[in-house]
Amino acid sequence: MAPRKKKTPAANDQPPASLELLKESYQALQEFHQTVTEKAQGVSPNRFAGANNLSIFQQLLEYFKTIIDHQTGNQKDDARLVKECSRLCDFFRHQVASLYALPLKNIFAPIKPAFPVTSSPILGLMSYIYEAKLERCRAPFSLVRETRFKDDSEHIGQCWERILAAFGEGIRIFMNNAQHGTKTSQFQILVGNVFYPFLAHVAGFQNSTNPHRLSEYVKRSLLDAGEALSGGSAENKELIRDPTIFGPAILSHIIFNHSDFITANTALQLAFVVAPPLKMGKGLPKGVKAPIDTKTARRNWFIQIFPAEKFGKPFQEEMVSQLVSMSSKQFWVGLGDIQDKIFQNDHSRLV
Repeated sequence: MAPRKKKTPAANDQPPASLELLKESYQALQEFHQTVTEKAQGVSPNRFAGANNLSIFQQLLEYFKTIIDHQTGNQKDDARLVKECSRLCDFFRHQVASLYALPLKNIFAPIKPAFPVTSSPILGLMSYIYEAKLERCRAPFSLVRETRFKDDSEHIGQCWERILAAFGEGIRIFMNNAQHGTKTSQFQILVGNVFYPFLAHVAGFQNSTNPHRLSEYVKRSLLDAGEALSGGSAENKELIRDPTIFGPAILSHIIFNHSDFITANTALQLAFVVAPPLKMGKGLPKGVKAPIDTKTARRNWFIQIFPAEKFGKPFQEEMVSQLVSMSSKQFWVGLGDIQDKIFQNDHSRLV
């Protein structure tokens, strides 16, 4: 039996995104941009495929540098970052998609294989923003250096969240508008390898002793991006099901411990979309054999999504029995009823 291919380590096992690693990512992108710009000189824009992306890439570098400068201790950059926030969000929501026409490895592939998420230029930047947001939340209010920066402190925390949400929305928008083909599949696989560990880190088990957490809309936008990346990609669905990458425990945790019902609904949708397929051999990646009994695999998946110790045995049996045999059409038609049952179960557990 051939040895199992080593998986990308989960983001929870990754070291925090350091400023030095962020600078290395920036340097790598800067060198790539310089090379592309030199090649473009003297070449007609009609003959140079990446010509339209040069100015957009330059924007990415400028925004990257803005965040690095802000984090190097220059507190005067607080106001600048708040001022630039809307443009930063618009960029990651809409314009960054144009860069996907460039060699994707320069934007997503890890610079250091040992740290695939934190050294991936785009995901490294997002990981750093996530860590910066949580650090700002954890820091006592009295540690803000000067009174005039107190208001900015709150605004910057919101800025970090808006950027993370915009990044997720950008991936979802790109995937929804993309025509499925070889290039789209390559994009999904390359991005999925680093995105799902990152998603596990952000949307998973946050420190319960820390009262400050990401806003629910950030989780939702990133979960929506994860669902969009999984569409038509058996490889990415396998990554989400794999507990060493993402796994059912995180989805179950979000559904059970939600502070926002829409977030729980988004996690439920993702859990259904990536569940083992109803039919033998459908939706499985190449080289992966279909289980002898796909219904059993599907049942085991939903048992993990609705563990009895959390939801209660009767509710688990009801949900598993209903979801195992549901087609996609039946799920979307009946989603409202499933939501109501989860909501009612929330109340019954509290009585």
